[in-house]
Amino acid sequence: MLRFLSEIRGGNWAKVVLGNVSADMDSVFGALVLAYCLSEVRNRQIRGVFVLPVVNIPRQDLQLRTEVVAVLREAGLSPDLLTFVAEVDLADKGVILYDHNQLAHEQKQ
Repeated sequence: MLRFLSEIRGGNWAKVVLGNVSADMDSVFGALVLAYCLSEVRNRQIRGVFVLPVVNIPRQDLQLRTEVVAVLREAGLSPDLLTFVAEVDLADKGVILYDHNQLAHEQKQ
């Protein structure tokens, strides 16, 4: 996962996987794993094109998700490797929703 998150920073990504606005543990890590799996499949077809996992909260709010921060630390993953919703133009790419079935009202365009 460390290699994957390092490679997608500033890389070429075709879609995003957007977790739930609660950004609880299953939403954050589920989006990470789904984006990784989809990227692995996509890379077999088109090398260097990734699916970007996006945490659906502002970056500064991650510290409030203490269980997510603890698991990231235990896994040796820096929060700096994550991409947060304010850092991505959702209208620019295809969005795959994880752990919910529609975008939040303010995210619809």
